[in-house]
Amino acid sequence: MDTPTEVVHHINEITTDNSLPNLFLCRDENEHRIVQKLDKQFLRMFNAARYYHWAEFEHFDITKNRQDQLQEMVIGEYHYEPVASLLDDFEHWRDIYGHNSLTSMEQLWLAFVMKKRWGKVWDGEKEEWVK
Repeated sequence: MDTPTEVVHHINEITTDNSLPNLFLCRDENEHRIVQKLDKQFLRMFNAARYYHWAEFEHFDITKNRQDQLQEMVIGEYHYEPVASLLDDFEHWRDIYGHNSLTSMEQLWLAFVMKKRWGKVWDGEKEEWVK
């Protein structure tokens, strides 16, 4: 049951579309105002990632620097790799995977985290993470 402060955001802005991939649960109205300004594609990707990997995304704060949090998720997981090596891996991977389907650095970093940690890639047509 929703707490009184929670707000449901409809990613595609169609309030009658209550399909699970279109609903983003915000903690409060302040978070909702921030979420409304975010890239819709990133929200769809993040929502699906959060749904399948709740334990890892439970403490992710969508209102704070998202790219830093995503980088920390992968750096924390691969702490044995030097950060420079990880960034080189990201640059190489971005050239191959992020050429035209992902349009922001947030989308790219989220896709990189999903690929490195769970071997999943974003299927934009199905709007889901697939192996």
